[in-house]
Amino acid sequence: GGSVVSCTTNDHGGAVRIAGKGAVVTLTNAGFYSNMTSESTDNSHGGAIYADYGDSKVTLVNCIFEGNYSEDNGGAIYVNDGTLTAEGCLFLSNKSTDDGGAVYIERGATAKFTDCTFEGNVSDGDGGAVYCNSSEGTRLSGRFAYNTAKGSGGAICVCGDLVNLFDAYVTDNNATGHGCGIYVDELYDLNVQGLVVVRDNLRSDKSRDDIFLDA
Repeated sequence: GGSVVSCTTNDHGGAVRIAGKGAVVTLTNAGFYSNMTSESTDNSHGGAIYADYGDSKVTLVNCIFEGNYSEDNGGAIYVNDGTLTAEGCLFLSNKSTDDGGAVYIERGATAKFTDCTFEGNVSDGDGGAVYCNSSEGTRLSGRFAYNTAKGSGGAICVCGDLVNLFDAYVTDNNATGHGCGIYVDELYDLNVQGLVVVRDNLRSDKSRDDIFLDA
């Protein structure tokens, strides 16, 4: 339990940076509020959490990420490597000035989100809620609503391999580019399982753009 509030760094991970080889971290009922990364001469990913190293394991259970900010990728979380598991977490009103308004999943990472809520997150690039760049596998389950991308993928941007959407509701999201709900890059696939609802994802002119498959 406990909360981390209003921490700032000009490096990676506004509140927490997990960079130890073989690190195993489990957080339950924790809150991360208004933490931020401020870019200096290098990148500064992960407004609240930055996770690195291939054999690290991070588990988040019933955690809240609200109002976190990154001046690069991953408004709340940036997973560079290793394994991230999130269950029953809330991602609310986080923002990135690049990709992944709430979460950015890098190519070496494996990530699994189960029964999570992504609402009101904003990306100045692609992926208003989640940007999937992983080549190791990503599973997304939960509710994605009222997220915004100034690029493509109002809720989810798929630019990596083995992305699975399972028992998910993707509604009322917005993007300036393609795919107000979901954008899928031409080189990759999105696997859909269980009950998945994608609807009412509209542009500012009220035209529907739920899923865009780039080809």
